[in-house]
Amino acid sequence: MTTVAVPETTQPTFDPIKASGQFLLVAIVLGFFRIGWVIGESSGLFGSPPDSWIGDFSALLGGTMYGLAIVGLASFVEVYRRQRSDANQPIAPLILNYFGIVLMLAFTERVAYVAETNPQDFIVWAGLGVNGVIRGGVYALIALGYTLVYGILFMINFAHGEVMMFGAYAGYLAMMFMIDGGANTFESGAAQLATFFIPVIIGIMFLPLESFVNGYSHREQTNFQTPSWLFTFFSSPMRFFVGVAIGYGALVGLGGYAPHVYLLVITVVGILFVVVCGMIVSMLLSIVLERVAYRPLRNAPRLAPLISAIGASFFLQQVALRMFGPNRKAYESPQLLADNFRIGLGDLGVLSVSKVGVLVVITSFLLMLLLYIIVQRTKIGKAMRAVSQDKETSALMGIDVDRVIVFTFMLGAALAGAAGTLLGLRGEDIDFKFGFTPGIKAFTAAVLGGIGNIPGAMFGGLFLGIVEALGPQMLGFEFKWQNVIAFSLLVIVIIFRPTGIFGDVSQIKKV
Repeated sequence: MTTVAVPETTQPTFDPIKASGQFLLVAIVLGFFRIGWVIGESSGLFGSPPDSWIGDFSALLGGTMYGLAIVGLASFVEVYRRQRSDANQPIAPLILNYFGIVLMLAFTERVAYVAETNPQDFIVWAGLGVNGVIRGGVYALIALGYTLVYGILFMINFAHGEVMMFGAYAGYLAMMFMIDGGANTFESGAAQLATFFIPVIIGIMFLPLESFVNGYSHREQTNFQTPSWLFTFFSSPMRFFVGVAIGYGALVGLGGYAPHVYLLVITVVGILFVVVCGMIVSMLLSIVLERVAYRPLRNAPRLAPLISAIGASFFLQQVALRMFGPNRKAYESPQLLADNFRIGLGDLGVLSVSKVGVLVVITSFLLMLLLYIIVQRTKIGKAMRAVSQDKETSALMGIDVDRVIVFTFMLGAALAGAAGTLLGLRGEDIDFKFGFTPGIKAFTAAVLGGIGNIPGAMFGGLFLGIVEALGPQMLGFEFKWQNVIAFSLLVIVIIFRPTGIFGDVSQIKKV
């Protein structure tokens, strides 16, 4: 009689670090839900005065937060005791996650107390929080440049802030060129640009681009041209001119019959022109920087490219000083973005939100989404991920490593140039040291989230911006303490988790 061996069923092992992370996520969701509930209660959304059960439910949410903190502490002590006996896993991530629970509890209680007792202060807090999100979006854009280069070369590009500074100067010069081309106003210069670009863009959209590509491929394979492709080719000029005429007519019609829409269109064209010029100059500068300062030292010890990056930073500062002088430059504010949005919060008051700030946040998130699509969904993005894992194997597989590295520098520099122009549009003056402080803050954000980790850089930038804005107000300090609070938080995170909150991709096993 033969015996059939039955495979043993392995029980899933308990991962305390993963469980503590999920516990922290529950605390964050519950905390923000309680903040929203308290805001609704204090603003009169649930009635004025609200029913008694509204306050009881708010108290229940607060008690649940304290219960989570107590249960988390008890679980942490038990896991810590087991970890000390087994010595299998590090304890630092558990400490960091529990610190996050306590920080979320303190933040929730402080916001709820202010909303319930002092509505005027709450409006100030809300405004600071909005400013924190705006600045955090800019930090995230710059931090992505640091983390992209580190993910490929494992080096810190300390000249990245100066690349952003040159992008801001390029955007300023583009704006001055546009204004000088008009009647010395942003709107007149943007109108002239729109008169040229919008008809051309619409004319290009009228071209049968897909037929061009298919016809060219078919001609290369069969060595002859089909009559349909010839008809497409010879009809293209007419199609293009029809598109130009339609675009120009639509623009004239908007100017005559829908002036508000016309103002919106030309403002968007002017802002895009400024931002794209800043991105292009930053990209070109990054190509030169990579070729001159970094590529010759690619196989040198890590200290050599670091010193070269610091030298490049000072060199670019001095070049900017000689080219543009020591005087600060200020962007012209578009008429459409001069006012603020006023959001009514019921009994709490009215929250004023800058239109430029909304533009900065929307642009930042769109660019971060575009970066994610490029890295995750395109062929060059796949090559970037392969090179970050193993350059030698990628080269053997046919990937042009130098081209991928240059593209990575260009991608990070484009985001930095956009960030510089957005800061200029937000009203910050530009000088030859303009890139130093945002560059250091963005580097801090990248380290905080996990250097080399793209989602970590995004989270780190937003988190740092919010902490800078709300930290002094929460602790009762003056605003000038914002840097102390931000860098102290960085020190705490690095002590307990040196790879950052999301971890360092260099710790992942290479293929």
